[in-house]
Formats: sequence, C-alpha cells, structure tokens
Amino acid sequence: MLINKVVYHPLTTKPIIIILIIKV
Repeated sequence: MLINKVVYHPLTTKPIIIILIIKV
C-alpha cells in the first residue's frame, strides 16, 4: 500500500512530501 502525504512544516513555507510504503 502506497501512501502519499503532504505535510506542511510550520517553520517553512515549503510543503514536505512524505512517501510511506506500508506493507500489510
């Protein structure tokens, strides 16, 4: 299962894209 998360860090204006690979 592939999950793409876009996390906005409070200390920067640039979004951080986190790609999580979860094997169930």
